[in-house]
Order: sequence, then structure tokens, then C-alpha cells
Amino acid sequence: CRTLFRQAGVLIVGKVHRKEHLYIVAKGRVEVVTDDGTTIYEAGTVLVSKPGTKRAVLALEDSVCLTVHRTNKHNIMKIEKELIEPDTSALYDSTNKVKELT
Repeated sequence: CRTLFRQAGVLIVGKVHRKEHLYIVAKGRVEVVTDDGTTIYEAGTVLVSKPGTKRAVLALEDSVCLTVHRTNKHNIMKIEKELIEPDTSALYDSTNKVKELT
């Protein structure tokens, strides 16, 4: 499970996941944009995110969101390789550090 605090007004664009997983709004309200459109979700919402989904999430108020993934791995870099589609244009790695330019 990954927990992410989203301060009101902050927009986060997520990565594309390879496997189905749960997306939970645990606190607050967020506006979520996907290829299917825009929806506002509030605390208590549990969604099943399908493989290949990319979303942008705008926190309408201070919020806490969780993603729940099934894996046997414990190393974040190995987990990301298993669960996330590669994105050579991403500026940050799985630990939210700026990638080194090569």
C-alpha cells in the first residue's frame, strides 16, 4: 500500500500501472481526470484501477489517497519495475528523486 498526502491545490500526474489495483480516497476530496473523463471523489471512495490507466489528480482540499498493489517484492525499485509501465520521459524515479539525465 502506498499512501500519499495531497495538499489542497496540488496537481499530481500518476504513472501508468501494469496491473489492476485499488485506489482509495481516505481523506478529503479530489478531482480525477482519466481518458474516461473527470470525476470528483471524496473520502471513503474505493476504486478499482484497470491496467493501463493514467490519471491526473487535483486535491480540492487536503487529501490522503492510497494505492494498494499485490506484489511479493519489498524493494521499491523492483516493485516499480513489476507494477509500472516504463516512462522514459518521467523526470522523477520511484523514490520521487530527480532522475539523472543521460
